[in-house]
Amino acid sequence: MKTSGSISKELREKNGLTLENVVEKLKDYKVNISAEQLCAYENGTASIDADLFLYLCKIYNCQNILEAFSESNAVQNIPPLDLAKLQELSAERLSNQL
Repeated sequence: MKTSGSISKELREKNGLTLENVVEKLKDYKVNISAEQLCAYENGTASIDADLFLYLCKIYNCQNILEAFSESNAVQNIPPLDLAKLQELSAERLSNQL
């Protein structure tokens, strides 16, 4: 089973970004994180908060968070009614940050 971190790494690589590129892009959102911290999340040895997760999805051009992360344990364990609400809240939070 894939983790949200491993899926995030796949999305980063698919977009041709290095850890350092992502760290720089996160500064646009006033997020200070090291490449080592981001790597730890991708490898499953650390967790991140919801805000950082949403910023990463934005950077990786992830239009449908639920679809992209549907293989991870985190998403599969959420009851179906909550998934729709999560998508709505995610979109709202991202638009408020722009």
